[in-house]
Amino acid sequence: MLFNSAVFLFLFLPILLLLYYVIPKQGRNGLLFIASLFFYTWGEQELVVIMLLSTIIDFSAGILIEQGRKKLGLILSLTFNLGLLAVFKYLDFFFENYNSLLGLLGTDSSFLCNYSASN
Repeated sequence: MLFNSAVFLFLFLPILLLLYYVIPKQGRNGLLFIASLFFYTWGEQELVVIMLLSTIIDFSAGILIEQGRKKLGLILSLTFNLGLLAVFKYLDFFFENYNSLLGLLGTDSSFLCNYSASN
């Protein structure tokens, strides 16, 4: 489901807005959380687990920061989120360059040489 799809604009969004204003204030964040999970699951089922893991880690980091362990919370959150960024943005770049280097050196490939993000 895309933001500009008919299903989102004429079904999902109106129902969500109606529910948001009908339920009590203390349940609104939970509703938005569940609706967000549903929305992302509709589009990318594989990535919902990573999104949930990121949410749990950042929530835990926020609790640590609130308890006064600011450095630990910040390090936890930054390490995990920058790690995700590195994996999803730069891992393919690393493997492509590794494969090119092995090709230039005339070396036989290892299992890393067969990696491709498009597979």
